[in-house]
Amino acid sequence: MTTVTFACPDCRTNLKTSRRITPDRDVRCPTCGTVFPAPPETNSDSLEFDEEKTNLPVQGSGNGSEPDPSLLGSPARRTRRLILGSAVIVLLFTAATAYFAWSAIVNRGHNAGTGHEDPLAYVPVDSSLVIGVNLGELADQPGWREQIEKAIRDLNPSPGFLDDCKTNTGIEFAELFDQVILAYKLDGLNPSESPHTTLIARSKIPFNQNKIRDSEAEMYPEIVEGKFYYKRNVGEIMNLNYLFMPSDRILILSNLPQYDFEPLVEKDGTEPLLSSEMVTMIRGLQSDPLWGAVPFSEVTRRNLQRDSQAIVKKSPEFAQVLETLSQARATSAKGRWEEGKFSLTMNLVCPDEMAAGKASSSLQSFWSQHAKGWAGLLPGLVKDDQGLIQEMITQAKFSPEGAAVRLSARFTPPPPETLAKWIPRLAWITRARSEPRGQPGLPPGRMPPGGMPPGRRPGGPNQRPPIKV
Repeated sequence: MTTVTFACPDCRTNLKTSRRITPDRDVRCPTCGTVFPAPPETNSDSLEFDEEKTNLPVQGSGNGSEPDPSLLGSPARRTRRLILGSAVIVLLFTAATAYFAWSAIVNRGHNAGTGHEDPLAYVPVDSSLVIGVNLGELADQPGWREQIEKAIRDLNPSPGFLDDCKTNTGIEFAELFDQVILAYKLDGLNPSESPHTTLIARSKIPFNQNKIRDSEAEMYPEIVEGKFYYKRNVGEIMNLNYLFMPSDRILILSNLPQYDFEPLVEKDGTEPLLSSEMVTMIRGLQSDPLWGAVPFSEVTRRNLQRDSQAIVKKSPEFAQVLETLSQARATSAKGRWEEGKFSLTMNLVCPDEMAAGKASSSLQSFWSQHAKGWAGLLPGLVKDDQGLIQEMITQAKFSPEGAAVRLSARFTPPPPETLAKWIPRLAWITRARSEPRGQPGLPPGRMPPGGMPPGRRPGGPNQRPPIKV
């Protein structure tokens, strides 16, 4: 009796048969289950085969006898395999369902973002004053960084929120607020209304949005275009009562009315809303630890023109200055520490180079003649602040730089607590009387009848009642 040995083409297991297998039949490997044509040697005429039985299962329609069903695998074995396979499938399905359920609960309210959002993209388009602070650049000025950090904290009515952010995330304040932009809206507000303020912070390292969210007990989620933001229960209507985290690197606090805040939430964080001229100006300032920019809107120009006659009538020497300012397009300032001195640079953007050259000469002449006693005339300044301003005035020099007039001053910096406290007050110092927005006597945050954007209900910044989920 002849025994033929051959290998499975898939698992390479050695198989044996003592039975002739005709060419029209296939062989199934009992190890891996692979079905393949019977090799030629299993049907050789020169060999003597046992025609009664074989140890290999075969299938097909040849004339040979059918294989023993027991060789195909016992029913008990097939049942065990079926049960094992079903159990594995159920286990995988249960694990996947549990993971997605856990992820949905833990990451509720999480905005994916990209981590590369541009902080300038979240500055409101109608901002009247934009201030930047780079705490990361102040590592060599710990006293200044401490005072500026305190000033930023004072903008938030519930300091415990920021402390809990540090506790929950493990990220220091200076890292969480590595780069800060403060945007103030001053134009078009009621006389009794505080500036609309938006704080945009870029973190040095990624943070956990859920831990920021959970740092305050009462956070009411809202959804716009699939993105989450939160209404904070902070009491006063003009406090920074909205929180939005477009990604794990950007944190935004604002007291904008809801109908002005939601367009910022809808943005993808790539394109700034500000004019290209303002964006270019700010890009040139952001490498400095302290900077600010003020666009001269049409409202600002009209206010200057409206008030110029009364000012010139009382003080004729201001005529040239007011004429220059009424034609300006924007102004900016930046400051940094250099060799123990503080270097301050301010630019006034004029319509063209000719206007800038003329304005530079007239401003320098006016400055030399009249600026000496200005510090004592500025409202709300204490004696120490007046001394600081007076030194800046003494050191200031004007020069034309293209289509801008540059004022530069280099002086010994005062103690950190002297100038740092100005940061939250700048909005009020630079605020000019704005044109009436509507009916007189409206409470802060309110709009006159008919002034509400379509689809919004009256009620000021909190257009929709918060919902707790």
